[in-house]
Amino acid sequence: MTQMKSRKFKTGKRLPKAIVITHIADLDGILSGALIMRKYNLSKNDVLFADYNKEKLLEIEKMFNKKLKKGVSLFITDIGVNTSTINIFKRMILKVKKNKGKVFWFDHHTWNNEALEKLASLCDIAVVNENKLFCAAEITAKELELKDEFTKKILKVVHLSDFNIKPKDKKTKQLIGYYVLATTYYSSFNDKKRQKITRNIAEQLSKSIFTPKFLVNDAKKFERINEIHLKELLSTIKKSGTSAVGFTKYVSTNQACEAIQRFANVDVGIYVNTETNKAHLRSKVADCSVISRSFGGGGHPHASAFEINKKMYNLRLKEGREKISDEILKRASKLL
Repeated sequence: MTQMKSRKFKTGKRLPKAIVITHIADLDGILSGALIMRKYNLSKNDVLFADYNKEKLLEIEKMFNKKLKKGVSLFITDIGVNTSTINIFKRMILKVKKNKGKVFWFDHHTWNNEALEKLASLCDIAVVNENKLFCAAEITAKELELKDEFTKKILKVVHLSDFNIKPKDKKTKQLIGYYVLATTYYSSFNDKKRQKITRNIAEQLSKSIFTPKFLVNDAKKFERINEIHLKELLSTIKKSGTSAVGFTKYVSTNQACEAIQRFANVDVGIYVNTETNKAHLRSKVADCSVISRSFGGGGHPHASAFEINKKMYNLRLKEGREKISDEILKRASKLL
């Protein structure tokens, strides 16, 4: 973990106004945003949910520019960077600084030297880089000095979820399952609808509501679809050495990668979403992030992802799927 700059600004003080940019795809990012909302009494509309995709991040930048005013501070949580997104974040940070605002970045993904030099060094506080002990929400809670009972309880859940640790009790397992299924379901929505519903989840969490009713209903609705897509996945698996690739539509990422690992008896399971052109990697031993970085992505040593060029690989066609699976497995054999 890397911590940049001394605490010149006490985050415990009431901020006049703030914008939050956090990860849209899982409970860690959503809760990180909710904790900042909770601390500073922010509106759900002050939170922008982003992903690592360059094109989508450019849309977030447009939304950010409309919201930015003099003295507004910026929190970025649970979002790592890659070469294609560094300059986008740099522009936003410099605009905040120019408008006399503060910038705080709390993240636990792997950062390269370029990102540390160009982004972390510009922040008032940057607690970033690979962290094997704490997820982004835990870092956020610590930095904001949130110690209430709700925060303590939900952090235990998000820690298990983000580090893919199997819960010992059924209630926690069920809760994590709801969030996994619901957020996967929402990833199939258009950007506007997904942004809206994720903001609603964050608002509920900021009010100490663990499981919003609409989220539970949506998770149950998607559960059967998830099972169907997992079965489809197993029929597409291609193996080489210690890695295997499988294709399907929207499905729980961890479940998909674990299914590939078991079925092909490999260390690295790679699930490719044929709708989003995004590859998700999970490993038990090897550092799978080196594969993701070779494609311009990133993440953690045992959980990473990357975007697949839609112009080069049409994943709706068998030829496109075969082409990208060959390329992924080729790089995996060289890099691992």
